[in-house]
Amino acid sequence: MMGTVNELLDLMFKWMDQKEGCAMHLRKLARELEDLREKCNSNQFIGNSVQVAGAASLVGAGVVTLLTGGLAVAFLAFGATYIGVGVTISVVTHLTEHLLSSMTMEKAQRIESESNKIAERIQASVRAAEEGV
Repeated sequence: MMGTVNELLDLMFKWMDQKEGCAMHLRKLARELEDLREKCNSNQFIGNSVQVAGAASLVGAGVVTLLTGGLAVAFLAFGATYIGVGVTISVVTHLTEHLLSSMTMEKAQRIESESNKIAERIQASVRAAEEGV
């Protein structure tokens, strides 16, 4: 009986330590996600700005090409290139954010899973102690 009580106390202290560690890790992960979101927002802004500049260049080059009878057709490539670069930045930003946030969430789920295992062991010890009484 005393062995079961000691085991139960050890498990409870281990569970409390695990929960404190879990809270610390989750706060850290939340800060990481917040930093990631800020970086992705700034990269998204850059990508969108490049796309807008590309679209404006494309329209301007198109107008100049029409007015000059096709002499400025080479400038259309610059606008298209800007649009392509902007789209690439935006897509890479979304993929990076998704990948890194997924990895962060997996860490949080792993931490929670470890805590749940300890809680299950505590419940099993309690049931064993109740059956032994």
